[in-house]
Amino acid sequence: MEEASVYDFGLRIKQLRRSRKWTQKDVAERIKVTKETIYRYENNLLTPSLDSAIRLALLFNVSLDYLTGLKQLPLYSDPHHNELIHQATQEMQHLSEYQINLLIEVMKQMNKKVI
Repeated sequence: MEEASVYDFGLRIKQLRRSRKWTQKDVAERIKVTKETIYRYENNLLTPSLDSAIRLALLFNVSLDYLTGLKQLPLYSDPHHNELIHQATQEMQHLSEYQINLLIEVMKQMNKKVI
């Protein structure tokens, strides 16, 4: 990343939200936080936990690298991977908060075992 370009996590979240014509409340309900929390994320007053960052990435169908500013392209370079992420996002819409939390924990454990 160039030193001249300052990364703005909050702006990225705001742009993703607005591109879908969602309110802060819409996003908050989808990732199980308060509207005020989304406001704080967007204004860089609060950094999301890993769980919330994963939920945001899944919600917006972007990679964590894109969300955190490590990559400039929102999706993975592999179209098949993008389709899998999209399918996972669709399936998650029907899960309870408890089930989503379990899924996130499984994903964390899987990431620890990646060689």
